Amino acid sequence: MWGCLAGLMGGILGIGGGLIFVLILPNLLIGIGVKPIDLVAFTVSNSLFATLFTTLSVNIKLWSNKYIFFREVCLISASGILVSLLVLKFMVNNHYYQKEVFDAVFVLMMLYTMVRLLISWSKTRNKVEKTEIVHFKKLPLILTGLAAGVVSPLSGMGGGVVIVPTLHSFFGFPIKQANSISMGVICITAFFSTCYNFFGKPVSITSLPHVGFIILPIALSLSFGGMIGSYMGYKISSRLKPGILTLLFAGFLFVMIIKRVFFQ
Repeated sequence: MWGCLAGLMGGILGIGGGLIFVLILPNLLIGIGVKPIDLVAFTVSNSLFATLFTTLSVNIKLWSNKYIFFREVCLISASGILVSLLVLKFMVNNHYYQKEVFDAVFVLMMLYTMVRLLISWSKTRNKVEKTEIVHFKKLPLILTGLAAGVVSPLSGMGGGVVIVPTLHSFFGFPIKQANSISMGVICITAFFSTCYNFFGKPVSITSLPHVGFIILPIALSLSFGGMIGSYMGYKISSRLKPGILTLLFAGFLFVMIIKRVFFQ
């Protein structure tokens, strides 16, 4: 059920579902015996695993609709993968990256993204958004990839919370094109991060079968629900107006901030 909800929101907003995964996983992991010293690493790893498959189903649909942007996706992914793996190795999978820091990164990224989207919406709400495809420019895409490469492993959300508002608010991409690019990048970066996490060495011992930091019953269950939900979310998103999508994104981020700050 949580996987379906995460996939639904991720498919609508182009963020892959990590926002939901990182909210539900900590309490679930503590309940099965994961120790605080490994909590962030397990949370991020299983979130990215589920996000990989959640975005995969949407990308298959985008491919069939011929609305996938290979050059943009590849350029952002190439600039973000190396940074992402370095952050995983030297920060997330080390024991000094604790839950308090994780929560602070999460809230700050949500707040930043929400403000950027509301500013963008207020400037364009009385205008008709461009519907033509924006041709890629290397520098903006490289910078977007670097930012996503840092945020993805630090937050476990796949980087979509940076990619969508950055492309839309800063560089003028139509939001539906930004969503499509985001889903492609998230899928690729989550794949490489997941491969790395398979070789992690946790301190905690859980009775459930796991490979590295990936707990298979949890990760696979979330992935299955996420694939179903994300397909439904994409179908809904394709029927919504761009301005509605922007407000939905900002409103959802506001709810996530309140949940993280006041209802841990």
